[in-house]
Amino acid sequence: MRKTILSTAIALSIGISSTNIMAASAPDSSMQEAIVVKPAQSLTPQQSGEVSDYAVKALMHIARARAAIHEKKQTDVDKELKKALAYLALAKTKLPTSKIIDEVNIAKAHIKFAETETVVEDLVPIYSDLTVVGELIPVQQANDKLNEAKAALKQGNKKAAEASLNAIEESLIYTEVDLPVASTERYIKAALKYVAHDDLAKADKTLRAAEDNLQFLSFDMESPIAEARDNLSLASQNYTTKHYSQVKKNLIAAKKWLEVARASVDRDSAATEEYEAINQLEGDVEKMSVRLDKKDTSLAASLEGALHKLNAMAETEAEKIVIGWKDKRPDTDVRADLIEAKQHVAFAENMQFYAHSDPADVFKSLDQAKADLENVAHSGKLSDKAFRTLETVRKDLETIRKTPGKRGTYERIRAHLRELIHNRF
Repeated sequence: MRKTILSTAIALSIGISSTNIMAASAPDSSMQEAIVVKPAQSLTPQQSGEVSDYAVKALMHIARARAAIHEKKQTDVDKELKKALAYLALAKTKLPTSKIIDEVNIAKAHIKFAETETVVEDLVPIYSDLTVVGELIPVQQANDKLNEAKAALKQGNKKAAEASLNAIEESLIYTEVDLPVASTERYIKAALKYVAHDDLAKADKTLRAAEDNLQFLSFDMESPIAEARDNLSLASQNYTTKHYSQVKKNLIAAKKWLEVARASVDRDSAATEEYEAINQLEGDVEKMSVRLDKKDTSLAASLEGALHKLNAMAETEAEKIVIGWKDKRPDTDVRADLIEAKQHVAFAENMQFYAHSDPADVFKSLDQAKADLENVAHSGKLSDKAFRTLETVRKDLETIRKTPGKRGTYERIRAHLRELIHNRF
């Protein structure tokens, strides 16, 4: 069963104040104004699947956009980000609040030209649908604002009525899934503005945050790795807002979940690489905790690097679930090789750009990815189009060996491998 996202998800936004979502432990009273808990919403399995599906598609286009940024192809960036926005718009249509928001928008449109009596009639279905949705999410604030809109209309105050209707939409957006979708939209729109002003560095940084945000929609589950990722992500956000005591709590929680994850891995099995990765992350989190105790205020890069690796590992876990990979590796399913290749590439990227490891270690991980992809190439199970995409990935792996400093190549590989794993052909 998918975990409710907002129980540990992060409220990320562009152009508005950042809101941090509290982890399991209670924050200090002095931080209550910055750390907030919002109630979670339950989606049906079908809704969850559809929202996740659109989120994966949006992620692929964001990855392509980031690759285009590194290659300075601004036209391609614009095209890919608009496609990502289109998929996010589709995701919003699958949310239980989407019908109400449409009804609110109809009422707002009528306010501009219709008689107040007509607009009052527009409110009737909103009352009805709020009652239905109220079984899933808190709607008291929306109901209060709807009552205010109705009262304002009866007084002939269309401006006040419109303000109340806007408030209804805002209150409904702030739910479990809506929040990551809405805030990711803000990130993408902000990135488009940066691209328009030729500030590709800021655009790339913004899109990296958008990717992290969408991870909660696309690859979320109950697992020690996912819990560790969520707590480390919270630590990163609380670190940005300088709530260091909360960062400490987040780091402690992340380390405990990593301990659980490590204990669940058979060290003598084929999962040796996974065990070592978890063990290293556990040590890295412990070092960050010690540095925090020593008032070190330069942890941002370390947090980002650890989160990058945990995101990749959580994504791998989720993809394994999708293909039915539980205890035994499904050797006849080429997606198993693709999943492992993508994680090897992610580890290589992490070593190169965050850990600044020995190039030999980076190439070792890339060689493992190469071997995985050779298995896929010789399987005879790909369509012609999928095979061409695979060949592009294999060429990109060789490009990294020749010019390892081009991060856009990593972004492009990740986008293509996601397409292959999720059969986007």
